[in-house]
Parts: sequence; C-alpha cells; structure tokens
Amino acid sequence: MTVVVAVIGLGWLLWAATLQSTPDVAAGVTGFDVVSDGRTDVTLEVERRVPGAVRCTVYAQAPDTSIVGEREVLLDAAEPGTVDATVSIATERRATSATVRECTLD
Repeated sequence: MTVVVAVIGLGWLLWAATLQSTPDVAAGVTGFDVVSDGRTDVTLEVERRVPGAVRCTVYAQAPDTSIVGEREVLLDAAEPGTVDATVSIATERRATSATVRECTLD
C-alpha cells in the first residue's frame, strides 16, 4: 500500500512540475528607456505557446525599489510565437528599472 501511494504521489509531482514548467505565456523585459521623470518606455518579448490574446502587467521601479508606475497591456490574439511590444508607463518620479509582473492568456 505504501509503495502504491508513493508511486501515485511521484506521478502527480512529475505531472505538476511538467505542467507548471511550460506556461502558456512567458515574457521578459528586453529593454527600457527612461524618457523623463514622468515616463518610461518598456520593450517586452512575449512568447505564446498557444494561440490567443495576452494580457501583461508591467511596472517601473525607482532606485529604492518602490513601484513608481504600472501599466497593463493587451496584445491582440495571435498564433503561437514570439512578439516584441513596447509600452509607455507614466511614472510618479524617475524610474531606474522595469519588470514584467505577469502575463496571462486573456
């Protein structure tokens, strides 16, 4: 009985790890330009593994790591593949970095 439970548990663990290691959407910041104290332009690379629209949340940070601006961007539905997108974020003060918080299928 213990062996059966262990085998089922191991099978579930492998299934869950595989499922979570290949998300439907992956994204990262490939560059950003601090245009002014009130605006930062962020370039994202978004990879879709399944067709559909994608919604990403991107934020800009100040040197003290506080979030000084955030924006949600919607990418139109498309087939699987990689696309670049540039989004402008209004900031409350000068940003020094930018990060993708999350991207999901919409």
